[in-house]
Amino acid sequence: MEGLKPFKEMFSFDERQEAFVGTPREIHAQIEAIELDEKVPDEIRETFDLARNLGLYSMAVYGFNRITPLIGFIALEQALKEVAKRRAPELFSKNRNPMLRELLDHALREGWISEDKISDRRNIAFQRVSIKKTIEAGEQIGKDGNDEVIVDVPTDYEIECEMERMRVVEQICESAKELRNAMAHGELPLQPNSWTLLKRTADLINQLYAE
Repeated sequence: MEGLKPFKEMFSFDERQEAFVGTPREIHAQIEAIELDEKVPDEIRETFDLARNLGLYSMAVYGFNRITPLIGFIALEQALKEVAKRRAPELFSKNRNPMLRELLDHALREGWISEDKISDRRNIAFQRVSIKKTIEAGEQIGKDGNDEVIVDVPTDYEIECEMERMRVVEQICESAKELRNAMAHGELPLQPNSWTLLKRTADLINQLYAE
């Protein structure tokens, strides 16, 4: 339990962030690059900027990583509802509000959002393959007298295969569901480098307003 940050440390950098994602300048640059398109309505941009600022100040309050993705999901749900009310008003019949998962499923079926339109799919695939290779290499340490192992750089073929397998939108859906369920049970899971998920969320919001 961290408690309230002391006054003299209000703006001091939390070294745990540097261990995961880098220096304050690097963190700011990464979050600054996560932007919504100008076509996105102001009320959605305002919610999303709240998430960005929480992510930014997680460099001082590490626990903000717990709620940054949640606010991003709220912005995504706002965007989905705003678009759905114009394009599919039948979803709001009988005075009911569709859930986030229902809205995302409908947006996928109708082509409002698409896996193929995720802006950095190749980079995501590269990172996923790299992590797998690192884990596999780590498991070999100590075996057959090996104290050191070399982690191979992902090949183009491995990256392409991962791009075919991975489902980024489904991952976002599951992350949103898990986070909300955790909150319903009085828990807030910690997600280091939470703005990676925030970037995926921004991608989907921008797709909704691409036309």
